Amino acid sequence: MRSSALNDWREAKNSLISGEGLILLLWYRLSQGMDSGEIIPMPSDYKISSQAEELFNKIKGMEFQQQITLFRDYVGPMGAEAKAGSDI
Repeated sequence: MRSSALNDWREAKNSLISGEGLILLLWYRLSQGMDSGEIIPMPSDYKISSQAEELFNKIKGMEFQQQITLFRDYVGPMGAEAKAGSDI
């Protein structure tokens, strides 16, 4: 997964995918790795806080496009570049 995800990341940086699209690609690949077990998923006995559960339920109740807009607005400012020393 790591090699494949890094290759996807590098290809995306050199293509028309940039900014928000690149960030969404990163989160998508992260979710794929968690689903396949290549990236450690949340422990099965993990309990989310009541505040986080409330927020999550509000997000689940939104229309799909509203969810995408919310996540773009939240994740976008984090940037698309790896931090120095992150080995990416």
